[in-house]
Amino acid sequence: MQILDMSFYVRKFTFASCFIVFSISYIEQRDVKVPCAEPQCDGSLTSGNYPFRYSKLRHDNTTLCVPSGKIKINWIDFSLEQPEHTGYGMECVYDWIKIVECDTQEILLNKTCGRNLTLPTLTSKTNCINIIFKSDGNWQFRGWYF
Repeated sequence: MQILDMSFYVRKFTFASCFIVFSISYIEQRDVKVPCAEPQCDGSLTSGNYPFRYSKLRHDNTTLCVPSGKIKINWIDFSLEQPEHTGYGMECVYDWIKIVECDTQEILLNKTCGRNLTLPTLTSKTNCINIIFKSDGNWQFRGWYF
């Protein structure tokens, strides 16, 4: 049995003064190990603090790689802030998730947001994907779980 390493990144600090309040996020690695028995690896990944509300001002970049083959994502739960109506239609401008192939940056899931969505199963073309999750400072929800 091999061990699959998944990396999760985030650290947030907030600074305040009499006139300014701002936040800085920087990257810190936390490894999560999932048992991986060939020919198939099974595991799950969630937004931070799931099933409770995710934190404000998150910018997580998680790289998920398997030893060989492709990655299949079966969504179990998805609840983020709703899209905003802009001059270009409904867009995810506040909280969103995006999934891309590591090497080519080909988009598997474009910026996606909304509450109680049923998302299609995704299958990568390679053995490595990047999962980008962003939240703003306003509303937080359960997040996502696959």
